[in-house]
Amino acid sequence: MKAIITVVVTIVVNIVVVLGEEYGWRGYLLPELTRIYGKLKATFIVGIVWALYHMPAVYLLARATDMSHPLLTCAVQAGVVFAVSFAFSYAYDLSGSLIPVLFFHSVWNVVNTTVLGDIYTNKQGLLQGNLFIMNGEGVIGFIVSGVLMLWFMWKLRIQGEVKAMETGRLQRFV
Repeated sequence: MKAIITVVVTIVVNIVVVLGEEYGWRGYLLPELTRIYGKLKATFIVGIVWALYHMPAVYLLARATDMSHPLLTCAVQAGVVFAVSFAFSYAYDLSGSLIPVLFFHSVWNVVNTTVLGDIYTNKQGLLQGNLFIMNGEGVIGFIVSGVLMLWFMWKLRIQGEVKAMETGRLQRFV
């Protein structure tokens, strides 16, 4: 019971940590870019920006904590962040609110590092193994998030086309 309470409290505290990131990426940048480019292209751009934002920290921490292949770790983690951006954008789009995105981001940060380990600090989680392979921000995370990204791209595209048909501006979303 103590472990569950600790995880829940950590998730709630982590919401404050991710607030700045999500307010910037999905609270401001995504809506602005969506007005100009449509949902799918805006999500793609936000994903690139968000991935680039993480790259210096991941690379420097991977080097500082003696992770093998820090540049490759950085590239794979950036790919995961890019792919996960589609899920976050979809959650924001469905709700029109940052609250589900904050919760999703916070749960991801806490559960991934607790269970699968932390690539930022090179520390094992409850499951032991090669962090580069098994972490949610490692190779397996890259594969899973890539598959999910394709599904979210499809959903965002369909939503954009439906909205465009309703407003008579289909070419903007295609």
